[in-house]
Amino acid sequence: KGGPMSTMALGVVGSLPTEAMSRFDRARLLPHSIVIGYDLPKIYVNGQEAGKVNHKVWRPVKDIKVGDRIALEVELAAQNLIVTQNGEEKARFCAASCGIDFSQPFWGVVDIAGNVKKVSLIDGNDPEGSLASVQPAEAAVPRLKRPPSEVGSDPQPPMKAIRSAGSSDGPAPEFDGIHGCKISLSPGKTCATRRDGAFDGCTFVRNPGTRRWGVEVTVESMDVKGRSTIAVGLCASVPQGKFDKARDIARSIVLGYDLPKVYRNGKEVGKIPPASFRPLKDLVTGDRLALVVGFGEQLRMVLVHNGVPKFTIDIPDPPFPPD
Repeated sequence: KGGPMSTMALGVVGSLPTEAMSRFDRARLLPHSIVIGYDLPKIYVNGQEAGKVNHKVWRPVKDIKVGDRIALEVELAAQNLIVTQNGEEKARFCAASCGIDFSQPFWGVVDIAGNVKKVSLIDGNDPEGSLASVQPAEAAVPRLKRPPSEVGSDPQPPMKAIRSAGSSDGPAPEFDGIHGCKISLSPGKTCATRRDGAFDGCTFVRNPGTRRWGVEVTVESMDVKGRSTIAVGLCASVPQGKFDKARDIARSIVLGYDLPKVYRNGKEVGKIPPASFRPLKDLVTGDRLALVVGFGEQLRMVLVHNGVPKFTIDIPDPPFPPD
């Protein structure tokens, strides 16, 4: 039905509402709940806004039409919630620190609101495997050109730190370690969460020893009041000593923060034009951020946002070998 400037939402609840909860006219207000949707689409945890869905990727009030299939998938190991429309991923949220125990019974919830008047349940267990064919909304991370010495070898796709739903190309990559008292990993080691503060929350992904390699993460939730932002890079080993930010790690090259810069062994060596990419303002929940690297005569690093290269830099004499 056209007209109402609102729409449906869906999510999970840790327990069914009682009669006393009948005063709640939106699913997002239920206790022990995580709800994704409405307009403009947002993510709500226990009634509080926890993040925004990129409305350029999914705005259900405009995108949903009669006959569409809207699904919510829960990845129990990683505690990810994934919303799909007609088999295409539209939103993703890591619920590892939201207080719902996914090892215990929980319920899905559909808020039939706004321009959505009637829905039918296809199957809560997805027997036909429709979720297994989910494809990410963004394009794949572009590969670097192979060094001349490697022409003719088989190309290797970049590794993703958080695997897209339904992928079957080998074991899911995982975070290899963390640093800081404010960060934690989900049981599957695919979702890292900083609980509070602005820094002291680094996590690492191991390079399997290839000369062309990449790491990609999905932004699951954001601190809308934050004055700093994410950075990605390379380091020679997982550090043991005390440091505040990844840029302070010895034998490292790090790109990002605000205003974004390039750091080598803790010192600024370049700037990323904010007109091209300013993660503090450009990143929203659901975005994918990737770093693609290639070892040739120099170390080439490419920063990629939602499949679009934003910044490329060649590093002479990198502080670590390609392995």
